[in-house]
Amino acid sequence: MKKSILITAMMVALSLMVNARQSLEGTWVNDQHQKKISIRYDRGDLFVYGVYPSYEDGQRFFRASRNKFRDRYGNVVKVESDNFIEIRYSENWRKISFRKISRSRAIESRRQNNRSSCRPHQSTGHSGGLELEGTWFNLELRKELYIIEDRNGFKITFRSGDWKYFERIDTYRYKDNKGNTYTLNPDGSMTWYSYSGDRRFTLEKRSSQIPW
Repeated sequence: MKKSILITAMMVALSLMVNARQSLEGTWVNDQHQKKISIRYDRGDLFVYGVYPSYEDGQRFFRASRNKFRDRYGNVVKVESDNFIEIRYSENWRKISFRKISRSRAIESRRQNNRSSCRPHQSTGHSGGLELEGTWFNLELRKELYIIEDRNGFKITFRSGDWKYFERIDTYRYKDNKGNTYTLNPDGSMTWYSYSGDRRFTLEKRSSQIPW
């Protein structure tokens, strides 16, 4: 009797693992923010490619509850259904929903996909894998800004403003000649900080094109 119960429990556990693998593994997208991630299921945990632009081998998320997974930085993947998940970024508690568009079949193809389409397209390779050039949107002012990138940094402007140049000081930070800085965030956005530290605003990328 006990042996039968144990076998049944093992079969149920195996069935749940198979179902989880089938429902979670694959490619997921968010159309609003133009973000794409890829998920690989491994022994109850998730490897998510694309959460951080610089992680080519994926970030491991450990199971925290029945429908939540958490990485060592506090980011959370919440499974809403077989076709929808939500990622909550610990740095700013921002939540982004993703819908499933395909299933992945080979680990190597997933890694190659992550290096190209799962992450923003790499141009200069100096921005943690994120291509800065293009049209960005200022969430606070509700205005577009435009960035042109070079190997040492980028210049940025509003449509009717002057260009301001920000020099790269490390992989994720840029500074102008007044001490104002831009910092690249794990979710692909950028945050501007005034030199005095009392003002800041966030930019989200809209496209890789500049409309002129």
